[in-house]
Amino acid sequence: MGSRRCASGGSTSTGGADDQIPGSTQAERVNNWVLNQVQGRSDLVNFFPVALCLSNSLQLLPPADGFEYRLVQEDSAVKFVYTGLTPTNAFDYLTNTASAGYGTNFDQAVTNAGTLLVTGVPGVALDTNWLAQIQDAGGTGVILLEGCAATTKPLWLEIWRNGNLLGGVPLYLSINGEEQMFRHLNLSAYGNGSVEVASRADAPNEPATINKNLVFLHGYNVNQQQARGVQSEMFKRFYWSGSKAKFYGVTWNGAVSQGDIPLLQNISCNLQTNIVNALQTAPHLADFLINGLSGETTLVAHSLGNMVCLSAISDYGAPVDKYFMIDAAVAIEAIDGGVDNNSEMIHPDWADYTNQLNASEWHNLFPTNDARSTLTWRDRLSNLSSANAVYNFYSTNEEVLREFPGMPPDTFLSSIAAIASEWWDNTDTAAFVWVWQEKDKGRMVGNNFISSSHGGWQFNDISYGTNIATIGILYQHMSPNAAMQLTTSQLQTNSFFDFNSDNNGNTIHPDSALIGVDGSTYAQANRDRILSDVIPALTLPAGANLVPRLQVAGLNFNMQDKFQSGWPSARSAGNEALKWHHSDFDYVAYPYTHKLFNEIVNDGNLKSP
Repeated sequence: MGSRRCASGGSTSTGGADDQIPGSTQAERVNNWVLNQVQGRSDLVNFFPVALCLSNSLQLLPPADGFEYRLVQEDSAVKFVYTGLTPTNAFDYLTNTASAGYGTNFDQAVTNAGTLLVTGVPGVALDTNWLAQIQDAGGTGVILLEGCAATTKPLWLEIWRNGNLLGGVPLYLSINGEEQMFRHLNLSAYGNGSVEVASRADAPNEPATINKNLVFLHGYNVNQQQARGVQSEMFKRFYWSGSKAKFYGVTWNGAVSQGDIPLLQNISCNLQTNIVNALQTAPHLADFLINGLSGETTLVAHSLGNMVCLSAISDYGAPVDKYFMIDAAVAIEAIDGGVDNNSEMIHPDWADYTNQLNASEWHNLFPTNDARSTLTWRDRLSNLSSANAVYNFYSTNEEVLREFPGMPPDTFLSSIAAIASEWWDNTDTAAFVWVWQEKDKGRMVGNNFISSSHGGWQFNDISYGTNIATIGILYQHMSPNAAMQLTTSQLQTNSFFDFNSDNNGNTIHPDSALIGVDGSTYAQANRDRILSDVIPALTLPAGANLVPRLQVAGLNFNMQDKFQSGWPSARSAGNEALKWHHSDFDYVAYPYTHKLFNEIVNDGNLKSP
């Protein structure tokens, strides 16, 4: 035996971030180690293998002659599972989805194999049938251990006979909560947030590391408690894939509006505010990457967390050796300005109008010394020179970032109806929402559900339409042919889309300053917010598509094709069968997704100095 440093108390499932929070005290759930069996494949990252080399002992001191082999741990801090594994395949339980070979008779599935608590003296006597089986197989058996309490006292393998201890061998342990094994940086104060979970500059129970850093950022709709769960899960998955880098989990304020709508308690419906938060967090992440770390840094981010990272790199020159985007909720044009527009990203009502009238093209009407020329997603985050390599891990079967042709739902009720329809059709209820919020800019009743109520695809009918109502504000849009005749000077001072009012035409918006004499100054001061709720992207997101500029170096990876290793039975039927979804890097158990983490660890060279 030897020594082992491990985590205690972590629990995971395919249910999501809430189920992964270390030491959670939610009434409806208990920590996995409290139960007496493995809690599904997602629980396996909480176990570690231990080889018991008993060949000579079993021959000289056979159980048939009354010799007992016992496991003893004074603090009752570990549980174990019998396996049929050997030293040559000891880690197969993490990567092989075959289910047999656990328990004393090797007839249990790994997903529900029974666990046994190791106590103080006299401890737990190892099953004689299991000992006989491992003796027949060469004399070395493998058990799986999970931590269930903090301890630094060893696990002993002892030999007893007639109530007398003959000798023993220790396995030295250092078991504590998993968050004691990695560091944490909380940037939630930026973007009008507050800190609920303190940063951790140290990791007192950290495994042996090299002089490299692995920094991970979660995505949108993850609050500070949920971030603890995601970070803990990522630490374990990268560790089991062989990473020896110092792991840092970074929390940012990406869940504003979560639970604001009673029917959608776990959803942050106001994406626009969280986009602004991402961009406002970026300089602080950059400062940490520049001044807070030594050694090479690999940066990994999920979903909207990639906007934080891309801005830190593009706007502030954060130095990164390797940067891995997973399910990036960022328009391709922001990273690769040379990509063509996608016609399906244009709102159908605008299909017959020339593109120069769109909010997305308004920036072209101004010289480069006017800050309004920067009001575009094109090339907004494309300066990647401070990163040695940028990888795009995407899925063509993404649901959140999926393409949505045609007319998007543009009211609260129609959106709820569309989500309900997806649920009825066994399509993930989060499908299409990224594209909806881009195609609905200017079309929603308010700014706090899916999209925004001004700019975007709202026509400026007050200036360029015909009032067809005797009372009220009903208008007929200017025809496409007539609109083509509008001059640059006209559109500079009175855009064809409506900055001035909400989509009811009755509320003056501060963004009307953009078409005034101080428009450049206003654009410079409010650029991030204007991009988030006024300027639609005209390309699809990188997280569901390859990024052309990265393809030359072969740095686009379709997770659907490259990284699946089987798939859970619960996800094997219906419209979404076997599809790699937006959060499957986290929600689907490590045995099915380990190839993704192996790829990052290998490409990031995180196993060696």
